[in-house]
Amino acid sequence: MRIRTIDSQKMATIYQSFLTDVFPPAELRSLTSMRSLLQQHRYETFEAVDGNRVIGYAFVYYAFDLDLALLDYYAILPEYRSKGWGSAFLVKLMEIVGKRVSRMLIECEHPDFIEDRTTAERRISFYMANGAVFLPQNVSVYGVAYRLLVMACVKSTHRPVSTEQIEALYQGLLGRVLFDQEFHKIG
Repeated sequence: MRIRTIDSQKMATIYQSFLTDVFPPAELRSLTSMRSLLQQHRYETFEAVDGNRVIGYAFVYYAFDLDLALLDYYAILPEYRSKGWGSAFLVKLMEIVGKRVSRMLIECEHPDFIEDRTTAERRISFYMANGAVFLPQNVSVYGVAYRLLVMACVKSTHRPVSTEQIEALYQGLLGRVLFDQEFHKIG
């Protein structure tokens, strides 16, 4: 499996042809926002390929000043799910991201706030099986409640992520106005 960086044009194609089908509208950032972050070198998009077959995609936001990244979107094409491709992609992705920052936050829909509890718990289990650990903080962004997890990108122990760091990451991602309107800590 190889990981390729995706340019802005291909990112737009994937956004329109794949992400809009896989993620609920409330969870989708605007394409304009993604392009802006990409131009600022704070966003990177990847695809995993095996030969000529695309396996999946990852969209990563970087908060370099915090030594953190956020796995903004991660999706494996349906025909490759539950076959080990997702874990293999995540391992390679962490190696790439680990050259830029030491830790990556992961948002998973909070099982207590979603109709499909089984799917939410399956996603959380996937990340935990691959080395992620829960953070004590949970958040709501654009009305979607998330459990936050963190993974060490490099072989090191998990360093704690403070509430202040989480807030700073989201403020950088959303901008001050949207952060004030759409970001909330939840119990």
